Amino acid sequence: MGDYGGEVDTRFSYCAVSALSLLNKLDLIDKVKARDFILRCKNIDGAFGGVPGAESHAAYVFTGVGALKILGDVDLIDCDKLGEWLR
Repeated sequence: MGDYGGEVDTRFSYCAVSALSLLNKLDLIDKVKARDFILRCKNIDGAFGGVPGAESHAAYVFTGVGALKILGDVDLIDCDKLGEWLR
């Protein structure tokens, strides 16, 4: 996760984090590194893009927020700003 040079973006990060959580195997990854990648995808508007610097998109908001929730870092989201973007 985090090496977005190929086919890796927040969707793949979410899938990995979600699957590992279901298997009770989150300890197999560097959760801080995964969190930091997701946060680098957060834009000034409070929403998320697929990779750092990419345009905000609802699908990436879902995967970014979902991954952060699973990782226990949902408190790092500016909910007011994101809510405005989603409105």
